[in-house]
Amino acid sequence: MRALAAYWLFVGVVVSASAAAGGASAGTLAAGEAANTAAGDSTGNAAAACAAPNAAPRWWRMSGHLHAGDRWFGVYAIFYEYGTPGGDRFITSGFELVDVSTRRTVTATRLDRCGGGLASVDSARDVRVDGWRFREALGSERRGQTFSLTLADDRSSLALDQRALKAPVAGAGSTSFTRLAARGNLVFDGTTYAVTGTTWIDRVDGGRSSGPPVRRNRFEVQFDNGRELMLEVVRKPDGSAAPESSGFLVARDGSVTRFRHDEFWADNTLGTSFTSPHTGLRYPSLWVIFVPSVRLDSIVVPSVQDQEIVRSGGAAFWAGTADVEHRPPPGGDPGRAYVESTGYDLP
Repeated sequence: MRALAAYWLFVGVVVSASAAAGGASAGTLAAGEAANTAAGDSTGNAAAACAAPNAAPRWWRMSGHLHAGDRWFGVYAIFYEYGTPGGDRFITSGFELVDVSTRRTVTATRLDRCGGGLASVDSARDVRVDGWRFREALGSERRGQTFSLTLADDRSSLALDQRALKAPVAGAGSTSFTRLAARGNLVFDGTTYAVTGTTWIDRVDGGRSSGPPVRRNRFEVQFDNGRELMLEVVRKPDGSAAPESSGFLVARDGSVTRFRHDEFWADNTLGTSFTSPHTGLRYPSLWVIFVPSVRLDSIVVPSVQDQEIVRSGGAAFWAGTADVEHRPPPGGDPGRAYVESTGYDLP
């Protein structure tokens, strides 16, 4: 297996990655550091400091939809820092790159002890896991928040434009940047593609640090008409939505409408499924999302079925790019989504 190597740089949020673990490596997304210099940020090493072992967990996540002409790619990364009852602190991280046209998926995952030399988080939210790195640092008010996504091996670049940034959606210790225009170069199997597209960034402080694993489906939808929708369905063992499920819709002007668990529906109504060739787990292969108050009625279909990520230790979940299609009246809007489905390895 060729090592998957990556360096991600966000001006405003900085991500870097270099992985030699997990997944069958088929491609590299890449770039340089000029944008970080433009924002006036330091790129020094992170301090070997982490939150206290009993502190709430923190995580950072990015997903995106990129295309070169008619060829589409999905990209996803997550960093999750948490403590254990034994007093240790860990960071688990994952990366995924999907070539929709050829239906090929590249994944890599890591699990490292926080503050143990390979993994650290400093007060500026500079997350480092060996060569993987995620850094957040706001620019000046004049410069605003701009972003660029990079992976070092092939020296290509992807810039995320703040002019397309919707007002951050915040609540319960979380912030979502729901749409950033992206442009640059992507290298896959040695071929360079000039790509454009959109990304979505989430940051969460707090959340679950103990207790049983969660059965969850999370939908991050970017509609073609400029709106964005997030629905998070926490599933009960019988598959129904738990009261902690919630969602929001961001209008074209940036205004936000929030939904309680009983104000929307997002389910695998038809019962269609995909069986992973890697773990044998069965995941939904189609969802219907229905939000009557805003007249949304759409179908979400994975662009590629096999987008499973297997964590260090064997736990697995499905995270992937999907197409959004409208249904008959009241109807919906076409677009693209990134979906996370966890808990299908639970009894």
